[in-house]
Amino acid sequence: MKKPSFIKKLITLIDPFNLFKDNFYVSSNFVIGQKGAIWIDTAKPYHLYNTIPQLKAVINRKATMFSNMNIYLVDIKTGKQQEDKDLDKLLQNPNPLQAQNDWLRNFKEQEQVYGNQFIYGNKPSPLMKYPLTLWNISPSVMRPVLSGKIFDQTTLEEIILNYEYESLTGQKTFEAKDILYSKINDLDNPIEGRSCIIALKYPISNIEAAYEYRNVIMKEKGALGILSNNSKDAMGAIPLGTEERERLEKTYTNRYGISKEQSKVILTEASLTWTPMSYPTKDMLLFEEVDANLITIIDAFGLNVNMFSNKAATFENVKQSIIQAYQDTIIPEADQFTQALTKFLKIKEGYRIVASYDHLAIMKENKLKGMQSLESVIRSLNEAVTLGLLDKAKAVGILATELGLN
Repeated sequence: MKKPSFIKKLITLIDPFNLFKDNFYVSSNFVIGQKGAIWIDTAKPYHLYNTIPQLKAVINRKATMFSNMNIYLVDIKTGKQQEDKDLDKLLQNPNPLQAQNDWLRNFKEQEQVYGNQFIYGNKPSPLMKYPLTLWNISPSVMRPVLSGKIFDQTTLEEIILNYEYESLTGQKTFEAKDILYSKINDLDNPIEGRSCIIALKYPISNIEAAYEYRNVIMKEKGALGILSNNSKDAMGAIPLGTEERERLEKTYTNRYGISKEQSKVILTEASLTWTPMSYPTKDMLLFEEVDANLITIIDAFGLNVNMFSNKAATFENVKQSIIQAYQDTIIPEADQFTQALTKFLKIKEGYRIVASYDHLAIMKENKLKGMQSLESVIRSLNEAVTLGLLDKAKAVGILATELGLN
């Protein structure tokens, strides 16, 4: 087994919470110029995703919204939808196990959790127009094999030679042209991506701590207090011996609490005084702590707090938050995805794949409001021209501005 590098040892020392042990985001300079296969660490992000309910809820919601897209082939010049039955068939059922929505959701979940994602296009013959299937492959089993060269290279194949798949069931090597490598761009590293989870180290650890604290109170520490010995001698109070103290601690831990079949009344067995202590959970603001960190997680993934369980949210706030999330986050990311897919599938020049969410009821309603607003502007301009307040040229100029043509 390869020994951990000095850099990774140093990261372990400066990460006392051990949240990102053996993290692959070690240093951009450490990765750039490296030659050979590199593992993308996925163990910790996977664990956090599956153990922090707030994190999973946000990522799943984003992935579901992303997967709501309709995918079309359009003519770039005219913007009109084009018919391509072979492409439609592939995208509607990318592989035998996933339909389009399942495939898209799985893609976005992997990308958001790991910061990296791989799609394998199974194209047995170069004479085929499109691959037979598209498979999402987790970064936990894929290793990009680097050439060690970057800045003077002009094609991806010169930077990434191939990809190595390695799991408990076997190994496989993929050619670079058969893999669509997507990633969340890192500030300094052009090769590997970086998940938002990395920046959420403290909010996530705060949620973990709050849940653990509450869990201890609920399951183990129902009866809290101090047992002090009342016995005295000529020198004063007699302290409890080690063995007696351990026996009493074990007895009271097992007997008293708030769980089923535990007593709620402390019965002393010796000359002892019970001084009750309490955990003021309300004063500790544990629930507020979780909510505050949830907001940070939501913001990091580009969504809005009103989309999630929130007593202060109104129906209108929720609706506007969903629209904003689509406009500011989901649609731009969907456009980035379809641009990459267009290039990967070698769509003929002059055409491209686009994602649309116009079919969603909430987007239709928003579009209708925009049209009604535009109609109101047009009526006002017509009235102004009729009354002689504006000439036609100025009215046309104002309308062009409203349409975003100026």
